[in-house]
Amino acid sequence: MSTVAALGPYDGLSVGFSLLFTLAVVVVLAVGALLVVSLVRNVRVLRRAGVSPFTLQSQVALRYLRGGPPDSLEGRLAELESMELRGLITSDERASARARLLGTL
Repeated sequence: MSTVAALGPYDGLSVGFSLLFTLAVVVVLAVGALLVVSLVRNVRVLRRAGVSPFTLQSQVALRYLRGGPPDSLEGRLAELESMELRGLITSDERASARARLLGTL
């Protein structure tokens, strides 16, 4: 004599729930990985610019207070010089940008 188990109305849901749960875990892990990659890239950019990611707010405030508002001509010229010293732009690029800035007077 063989016994046949009767299927209840909720038996098919366990497979669907497992798939949905697995998909949710994969999505959460993917979002977490993207956040970590973004954080690492931001830290690298800040460190290349000579800024500590842990004291960013204080450093930005000090630069603003020391160099005047970033939109001032002096601030822009100082930023160009800083970019050249850090190797982000060449001296020709700095000279060209400086001429453009001084030509806007």
